[in-house]
Amino acid sequence: MQRLFTDIVHLHDKAFRHALTFPRFCNSLLQMILPESYKKELELDGVRLLRDTFVNQDLEKIISDSIFFIPCKDSVDFIVAIVEHQSTHDDSMILRIGDYKQAVIKAAFSERKKEDIKSIPYIHAIVLYHGIQTYNAVKNLAMLTRNPHGWSQSLDGFSYDVFNLHEMSDETFTQNDWAGALCFVFKHIRDRNGEESLLQLLKILDNLTGQDSAAYKSFVLQYFCSGTDIIPRRFDEIFSRHNRSTYLEDQAMTLVQRWAEEGRQEGRQEIMQKMMDMLRREGADPKLLELASQLTGETETSA
Repeated sequence: MQRLFTDIVHLHDKAFRHALTFPRFCNSLLQMILPESYKKELELDGVRLLRDTFVNQDLEKIISDSIFFIPCKDSVDFIVAIVEHQSTHDDSMILRIGDYKQAVIKAAFSERKKEDIKSIPYIHAIVLYHGIQTYNAVKNLAMLTRNPHGWSQSLDGFSYDVFNLHEMSDETFTQNDWAGALCFVFKHIRDRNGEESLLQLLKILDNLTGQDSAAYKSFVLQYFCSGTDIIPRRFDEIFSRHNRSTYLEDQAMTLVQRWAEEGRQEGRQEIMQKMMDMLRREGADPKLLELASQLTGETETSA
């Protein structure tokens, strides 16, 4: 199995970006987070990612996680939805959203000159948040603007919505299948009782079917278990109690075997490192330290 999450520091960002490679996830995500009034007018089956369209040397350092093109149902019009994933609180989010929107507007103006288009698309920005801290960052720049005389000036271009996953019920995630599975993990990946959350997650995954569903289930499980402290033995026991599909049975064994081997490897390296530290503290002979160092290298190579 491909190892997706080797860098825990960026675990959540990597998970979100990888999920965007699944079209069913993108559609499901927008179904879950867009306002009802929008969904009635939009053709969500026609959604496609536009991130690469707006990336150039000037913008690549500020670009959003995802920029979606969404066509309207009854016309050639479309809107652009920007979804920014956040696992930590960021007071400057209002400025970042402004940068993202300007990037889209600049690209639209460029296309406007080429194709004689007289308007730019409506842009709707959403922050998908699952951080520990309560989200209280400003969502409209007008709230920060000093305006003692009440002069009218539009600052709506910097505004955005927040979709706080901690405020959602788990039932909502169950109803939104593909996006619901990942958002459930976003919400619960820091839970102390990861075993209970895993049981709930397996029930959500059992309902996922269709093209790429096997790969998506594998990815979600890897992400969940990379961020929790469930040991392989307990993971296997949970799977044995769950009325799982054939796919999950096979997948459970693959995951358990991988984690068990990683645990053994980490254990060997930890023992050797402790031995090296002890020898250094005791002022061991340099030749003995060299021999121990070689032995550590052999252990790491043979694992």
